Amino acid sequence: VNRNQFPVDLSKFDYRLDRSAARDALGLPLDARIVLFAGGSVPWIKGALEYLEAIGRLAERYPNILGLMPWFPLPDPRGETNPLRKVRSLISSCRYHARMARRLIAQYHLTPRLHLFPFRQDIEQFLAASDLVCVPHREPHFSRTIIEAAAMRRPVVATRIGGIAEVVEDGVTGLLTPIGDPIALAEAMARVLDDPALAATLSQQ
Repeated sequence: VNRNQFPVDLSKFDYRLDRSAARDALGLPLDARIVLFAGGSVPWIKGALEYLEAIGRLAERYPNILGLMPWFPLPDPRGETNPLRKVRSLISSCRYHARMARRLIAQYHLTPRLHLFPFRQDIEQFLAASDLVCVPHREPHFSRTIIEAAAMRRPVVATRIGGIAEVVEDGVTGLLTPIGDPIALAEAMARVLDDPALAATLSQQ
């Protein structure tokens, strides 16, 4: 990673941060296969539902898989009285996606496999603790997480979409999957988890 190439401050992203120490600091098991999703305050457009289903599909194959989600929890919109149509539409969308997330968590029995955190500034600790970074965005977006993951030498699986496709070269600096396809996402994640040599190659670019 050319640290002068991207408009992201990479000064705190040191790939030498100890994985075990980061997991201990975050209260994460040392023997887990950890897949990071950093969706921010609007996780739905960043593929949170696809990520949850992919983790669920991989749970039987990897009994120790763990989804790590340092997102800012969406507030409960009940009682909102803002009359603006745009705000009402956003609230409705949040309710729908929150229901879908709960269904996926129940369907795949994901509660013990997910570690959710409120918004935090120390994303470098989450990257250090992870084996793989998942960026399944549904809309074109420059993903700061991909740049940070590269600085931390963590392999990335992402969607082939504007912004991401300009940063990730499929098979070279990460693996790209179709938008909105949790099955393909899970398969790409499994490729990296099953192949340490591939993971190392994707991490070193």
